[in-house]
Amino acid sequence: MQVDGQSADLLEYTALLGRKRDLPKLHFPVGGRRFRPTVEDVIEFLVVEKLVEASDGWQDVVEASRADFQRRQLRAAIRRFPDVAAEALRDFGPEGDG
Repeated sequence: MQVDGQSADLLEYTALLGRKRDLPKLHFPVGGRRFRPTVEDVIEFLVVEKLVEASDGWQDVVEASRADFQRRQLRAAIRRFPDVAAEALRDFGPEGDG
């Protein structure tokens, strides 16, 4: 998502970082296809937009955490909608065509 707007504070902060950026230039995370934005999405956003400096290996840590979160979300969704989960397993299971 991109925002068409201005923020004097953001411009000042990014200028201090040596990379002056305004709101329309930033790409805010909106989450994946199935889940809302996560802390991992925000961390990735900050690193990719060069608003923070990242440590080596940050991508691996963020992806592992994101995968764990998505597994927990999926388990919660299955508990809430077991009939839909069973239907999906039938449709997309090992012997399914989908």
